[in-house]
Amino acid sequence: DGGIVDEASDVVFSEDPDSMSSRAVGILQAEKKVLGHPGGIVLRLGGLYTLDRGAHNFWLTKVRESASAPNGLINLLHYDDAAEAVVAAFEADLRQEVFLVSDGQPLSRLEICTSAQQHKLYAGQPLPNFKGSVDLMDGKRYNVAKVRSGLQWTPKFAHFSSFMAKDYAH
Repeated sequence: DGGIVDEASDVVFSEDPDSMSSRAVGILQAEKKVLGHPGGIVLRLGGLYTLDRGAHNFWLTKVRESASAPNGLINLLHYDDAAEAVVAAFEADLRQEVFLVSDGQPLSRLEICTSAQQHKLYAGQPLPNFKGSVDLMDGKRYNVAKVRSGLQWTPKFAHFSSFMAKDYAH
């Protein structure tokens, strides 16, 4: 519902195991194994992107219609920033920790597409038709205070929109 989550937020398991995707179940099982080891650290990464990879590229170049709502939130993270967060986690003297990692500036699906259109690579691409209910706010906002203080990490690319407004080489 667009609420704020952090590392202490409950991961909701449905009573119906078929309602969780096998991917989600696999990720949660992997996290549990990692945290079971001394020194295990889990980084839950936002939606990864580069200039030509990510949700923006998918929606603007491959999809004309989506069942999702245009205002659903996505937490984003540049690939380079993800790599830097992993390095910071390796260097930290922490054990059995979970960190949410994103730029801390979630955008809606529609905002992601319109931000990408600022770049010459996507300037002429039509917006997809997001058919989901505009009144429905799905997604969540990551509270990234713990990763910034615990790993002394700050993203190089502070916001997807500012990244797309620059003329990065393709």
